[in-house]
Amino acid sequence: LQNAPRVPVSRRALIRRISRSLRKDDQWLRTCRSARVAPGPPSWIGRYYVVNADNIPVEGDVDLEEFGRELGVLKPHERLVEEEVSR
Repeated sequence: LQNAPRVPVSRRALIRRISRSLRKDDQWLRTCRSARVAPGPPSWIGRYYVVNADNIPVEGDVDLEEFGRELGVLKPHERLVEEEVSR
């Protein structure tokens, strides 16, 4: 199984899987869209972060692939791939 091809999973699909898993614990995955938000997000928050039901960040600077594996929503035979924009 080591050399078996890995199934590609898009970033969008992985975000949805993570969100469904977190929702069970009243938590949500958020995306920091801009560094220009006044007064600005803390530097530890990163691009993706997790908030609780009170909208308080509980985990920052989330690596989607690593976090997906920790939650069990990204299987060993899957890999995160960047989505291609088709025109």
